[in-house]
Amino acid sequence: MRFDAPPAMRVIKKEHKETQLKAFVGDQVAAQLEAAGENACARVFLLVVRSNESPVIRALASLAPELAGANISLKVVVTPAGGDTTGTWPDELSGLLDCRVILDPRLLDAHEQLWLDPTTAWIGDCMRREPAKRDAYECYAADSRETARFVRTAFMRIWEMAKPIDNPPRSNGEVSAGEQIDPHLAASAATDTPPLASTRH
Repeated sequence: MRFDAPPAMRVIKKEHKETQLKAFVGDQVAAQLEAAGENACARVFLLVVRSNESPVIRALASLAPELAGANISLKVVVTPAGGDTTGTWPDELSGLLDCRVILDPRLLDAHEQLWLDPTTAWIGDCMRREPAKRDAYECYAADSRETARFVRTAFMRIWEMAKPIDNPPRSNGEVSAGEQIDPHLAASAATDTPPLASTRH
């Protein structure tokens, strides 16, 4: 499955989110493997996510063997609703994760987002909404340097303010973030390309 259309927000049914994300990321991983073969350089995907149960996490967990085979690891910032940092992460990702948490509730107005490379990114739903329970406007940007740049810039700023989680796949300890964050920081990834549609429905 390929996503060659220009970046734009489109409605994704809740039951299709994980499948769509797995295909999108899987295509990118396969392309990297085809280009580099067994000598693939280490790469990192960057993710801002609502919780360890988001569809994007499940999609990445299902691709864990492919990620490891392509020498790809994950940097993840989780912004848990209600400040709940309990729960477990998929064991499949245990050797791939570098995870941090930030508890500023204003970030819940931002959107889940995943950076894959300088031209490829995904922007998901507002983090106030449970992605597994609602349809959502999402953006699959397969060839947009500008969109990918905004997503990466937002991630790096949030990453610097977030706090590490030790051993995230089995982490049950509460972690607090001592710094406040500009409420527009993460949203900046989606304010230029592509335009956001309202997700309040």
